[in-house]
Order: sequence, then structure tokens, then C-alpha cells
Amino acid sequence: MIVAVDAFGGDFAPVCEVAGSIKALNRGYCGKIVLVGRQEEIAQELSKYSYDEGKVEVVDAREVITMEDKGARVVRKKRDSSLVKALELYKHKRVDAVFSAGNTGAVMSASLLVYGRLKGILRPAIATLFPGNKCDKIVLDVGANADCKPEVLVQFAQMGSLYSHFCFDIDRPKVGLLNIGQESSKGSKLYTKVHEDLQKENSVNFIGNVEPSGVYGDVDVLVCDGFTGNIFLKTAEGTARFVLGLLKKGVKKSLLAKVGALLMKSVFVLLKKRMDPAVYGGALLMGLKGLTVVGHGSSSEEAIAKGIEFAAKSAQSGIVRYSRDFFEYKGNDNGKISSKIRRYWALCTG
Repeated sequence: MIVAVDAFGGDFAPVCEVAGSIKALNRGYCGKIVLVGRQEEIAQELSKYSYDEGKVEVVDAREVITMEDKGARVVRKKRDSSLVKALELYKHKRVDAVFSAGNTGAVMSASLLVYGRLKGILRPAIATLFPGNKCDKIVLDVGANADCKPEVLVQFAQMGSLYSHFCFDIDRPKVGLLNIGQESSKGSKLYTKVHEDLQKENSVNFIGNVEPSGVYGDVDVLVCDGFTGNIFLKTAEGTARFVLGLLKKGVKKSLLAKVGALLMKSVFVLLKKRMDPAVYGGALLMGLKGLTVVGHGSSSEEAIAKGIEFAAKSAQSGIVRYSRDFFEYKGNDNGKISSKIRRYWALCTG
């Protein structure tokens, strides 16, 4: 798999982007990296590492889309930016996926502008992974669409199910609606209508409302509007940092606490790993004709490496192709639908 990296997207670009890319290559996360950005600065960072030069390509791009830049208008003005050029590499089939730790809104706008939406998709979504007791959960949308109509959230449920099935091999992903209570009557008018619509939708294995306290349980996909999802995700990340901070302070208070911490070191390491956003590396933009993974703006080199790994695995799964087939041909087998989508449709509809 070949991954294009927006080398000037993150807060610490291009230092972490280059370091993370080399780390990803050395670990075998992908076959080749294409670093996009100011050639001379990337070359300066690359000179610090030993790597197979045949597996690294640099594409020059003089402009940078910053965290302050907003909307598709900025993307159109900065056609020579590292982000837009990376996306165009995918459009011209030179790479299999794109990773950027840049401005999330700009990454979504640029991806939509360069790729276009899949046929039948009302709104694209940002889908991220969230830790659970048995396996990771998929949460969408987490920021692309603050205001949604019921039919949009139903499509999010379908996209999340496709993601869970083709990327994580779950036959009939359990879909929950993130809400303030389990009863069907709970929540706003939007959420009660979505609950009603999802119960009727035979392409989704809907299990009902899921409260925030129950998201770690037996559910594979969590559906919500982008406003709710973004607050949920940031609250969870903030809580994780707070808990880890408390543990560190507590350990330093006494000798007994230090001994106890030493005995439980493996547990603490596992806890930190499960609660660290860098483990996932990024979120997948769904509903588009191309594959983009967007990472945190403050991504470390480890998070960049993991984001590249995630982008390569997503490309390998064929999620864009299968999403296209599902929404373009669902329920109407006109001979063009892939055998995997036929099997998936049969699983959904029983």
C-alpha cells in the first residue's frame, strides 16, 4: 500500500510527519510513503534518518493550510497546498490512501472537493474508533455535520456497519443510537424519529438507544450527529487524561503507593495504551469517492505512524469500493454489484 502524507498538516510539521513516516516504513505498516510539502524542509528532516530511499517519494507543494483556515473557499485558493496535492495524488491513482493531521474541517472540505461524494450519500461523516471491553467501537459522526436530518443519521448507521464489517470482519455489526436514555421515547424529536426509522431499516442490525455509560458494552457502531459525537469524543479523551493524571499524582504520595504501582505496572501500561488516542492514529472520512484519514493536530510521531498504518489497512479492506457498491446498488442487483456486497446484503436482510 502507498500512503500520501500531508507533511505540513500537524502542529509539529514537518518534524513529526517525517519521523512518523519513517517509523511506519520501518515497522512495515505500508510499502511506500509519499511526503507532500516544501521539498527542502522535508529533505532536511529526512537527512536525520536511515531508510530505503526507494520507499520514500517527496512531492513539492509550496502552500500550507493552517488551523485558522476554514471552508472550501480556502481550499480552492490554496491549490498548491500540501493537503490538496496529497488528495490529488489519490484522485490520479498514484497512492492508495491519504493521511493528514491538519485542520479537520479543511481536510473534510478538501476531500469532498477533490474526491466528490459517493452516489446516494447525503452527507459524508467522520468515523473514529473508541475503546470497548471486547473490541473497538466505531463512532460517527464526530464533527462533520452539526445539524442532521433523520435520513442522514440512518445513512451513518449504514456506513458504520459497512466499516465494521469490511475493516473488522464483524458479520452483523450491532448498531446503537447514542442517546440520553435507552427508551425509544428518549431524546429530541430528531433522535426519536431516527430510532423509529432505524427499527424499520433492514440493512442495519439496530439494537436501540445506547447511553454514554453503556458505550463500552456490547455494541459495534454508535451513531449520532456531529455536534453530539464531537462533544462525546472530546469529553472521553479529557476524562482519560484526567484519570491518568490522578494516578500519576497518587503514585508519588507515598512509598507504599510506589511499591503498589510497581507491582501493577503492566496494568497501568495497558490502561494507558487503551486510553491513548495515538493508538488509533486517526479517523476515517466516510461517504467519499476517496480514502482520507485525519489525525489529531497535535499528533506525535507515534500517532502519525499509527495513522499511516490505519490508512493502509483501510485501503486494503476496500471500504471505499464496497461503500460505493452498497449505496449505488443496494437492494437492486443489476449485475454490477460485487459478490462481497451480495453476501453482506444477505447477512443484513437475513
